[in-house]
Amino acid sequence: MRSVALILFCAISSALAQGPQPAATPSVVYAAHNPDSIKDYKTNPRVVHEMVDRLVLAATGQSDVAKAWASLVSPNDRIGIKISAAGGELFTTHHDVVNAIVDGLVAAGHPRSSIIVWDRSLGGIKDAGYRAGIDGYQLQAITPRDGYDPKAVLTAPLMGQLVWGDLDHIDARKLAILSDADNTSNVSHFSKILSSEVSKIINVPVMSISETNGIAGCIYNITIPNIDNWRRFAQGSRFGTESLAEIYANPIIAKKVVFNLMDGLIAQYAGGPQSQPNYATHHATLYASKDPVALDAIALKRLEDRSNFPRWHHRCRLQTMSTRPQLETTILRSVSRSFYLSIRFLPARLREPIALAYLLARATDTVADTAKISRSVRIETLKMLSDGIQGKASREVVVDLIASFVPLQTNASEQRLLESLPDCLAWLERMEQADRTDIRVVLEKITHGQMLDIQRFDNPQEIRALSTAADLDEYTYLVAGCVGEFWTRLCFRHVRNFASLSEDEMLALGKRYGMALQLINVLRDAGSDLRAGRCYFPEYELSAAHLTASQIFSEPERFQSIYRTWLDKAKAGLECGIRYSRAIENRRVRAATVLPALIGARTLSLLDAAGPTALQRAVKVPRGDVRAITLLLVVTLASRKVIDAIFNRAKL
Repeated sequence: MRSVALILFCAISSALAQGPQPAATPSVVYAAHNPDSIKDYKTNPRVVHEMVDRLVLAATGQSDVAKAWASLVSPNDRIGIKISAAGGELFTTHHDVVNAIVDGLVAAGHPRSSIIVWDRSLGGIKDAGYRAGIDGYQLQAITPRDGYDPKAVLTAPLMGQLVWGDLDHIDARKLAILSDADNTSNVSHFSKILSSEVSKIINVPVMSISETNGIAGCIYNITIPNIDNWRRFAQGSRFGTESLAEIYANPIIAKKVVFNLMDGLIAQYAGGPQSQPNYATHHATLYASKDPVALDAIALKRLEDRSNFPRWHHRCRLQTMSTRPQLETTILRSVSRSFYLSIRFLPARLREPIALAYLLARATDTVADTAKISRSVRIETLKMLSDGIQGKASREVVVDLIASFVPLQTNASEQRLLESLPDCLAWLERMEQADRTDIRVVLEKITHGQMLDIQRFDNPQEIRALSTAADLDEYTYLVAGCVGEFWTRLCFRHVRNFASLSEDEMLALGKRYGMALQLINVLRDAGSDLRAGRCYFPEYELSAAHLTASQIFSEPERFQSIYRTWLDKAKAGLECGIRYSRAIENRRVRAATVLPALIGARTLSLLDAAGPTALQRAVKVPRGDVRAITLLLVVTLASRKVIDAIFNRAKL
């Protein structure tokens, strides 16, 4: 069906009107369907543009596109287009749909540069084709906290837990003083974009079920993403769902929305509003109406038509398989080429959970290291991100919190990684239960270690040392020793006849191996850490040598005895790593496991030779040496004899 179809006249009395109303008039929903509009999840710009034009002509009764848009907005209006940008590349309001709307508004006399296209967060829009500064219109996200209008207040008899980014959220440090404050509220605030920056709105949601609100359609798209303290309305309660109509009825919204156009080029029938490619398919249809209730009712009816499920489920499997490989290859390679090369040795069933765990750990580390954001906010964000990984917070909450971290990343790969967090969390949900549980256990420990690190070293202007050796052991376990245990459990589950030693023996060796690798990082980065105010070497040991952390740079020779003690401990830990690796029967897994130990041994040798100068310069194993070790492992199929020879030579 290539023409615009009038699909329903429904006599729905508008719940949005104010005061006494005359007899209800029918609400009309229009649909434009064209199978050529989308192929292999790629839209056809020309076809989509034609579909949008036909819909606005039909909905307004005009014969000309420019006149049609001019009948909806006046020349003095400040126009906003509210999109849904939470779905990344696949499930954000399609770029071609927005471009067609903007082209129509321009034809009606509105400068392209004056039009605002917005959502709460725009973290994934680059993948969806949007280009700031090139598209010509303004792309805006709602700034956490400051992006909400203190004068545009919404109250409802439902309490919500405030988090960082909400206008009335109280910093964790103040709560200790304000004993009667619990960071909950029944107040929300509308975004400033909605309250004061736009006077007319084109509402362009995607077509998706909402697991908590029925449908994440027109009503949802213009309400939930435009208020703070919104989680109370998205927890599955009947009251929360019914409140959305009341929120929409507020004049800040109801008097400004003049047209609703639902992007159903892809439809998602389960798992929404977060992107769930496994439950989405080509639908190749756009819907339009001036009545958001009627449009949502039609869309929900289509999504709940269970006769579509088998066909949709079969077609969407292809896309699920294309999202995971992108994370496992392009994203992973960009953030750590050495790790990417290392896990290529692994069997696929083992590579997948290990790659995902690494990406999640790297994302939490990126958040922890974003120094431009305050310490307390980083800690709270890590807690919420940890909750998201543990399945205790929705992906939408996580995306909102992470949004302010994305533009502060100077490394493009880490920026892309944070933008990919929703996909990582979706991938986690699709994991086997045992693997998902192990990933959650290890990430809980890693994020706890990262939060401890932020708390211990809260002032970069002052060099602080850890108190005791036990503190350093705790740190190396939380960020790496637990990874050795995680690796071991996965291997015993997925690799037949994994090792000649028992699981308990391998767990103990894996723990010490992981701690040694992190200790090598501490030794290698000692100078840069000191310059950043961090000293991982115990204050107790420094005091015994009549040193303070701030004196290490000026008296490096006196520091050497402490440094070499930990150097020897790292060497002993690597010996455990070699024992661990030699016990592995599968040669591919043995190669991937032993490579960090061999590179680590060479690093320790270089640090040993550098002596006190290691604090003043970067010490790294040359790439040529790493390639030579890797090639030798491949050629010899990770022979135990060759591993011993490389390890002994690396120690020289």
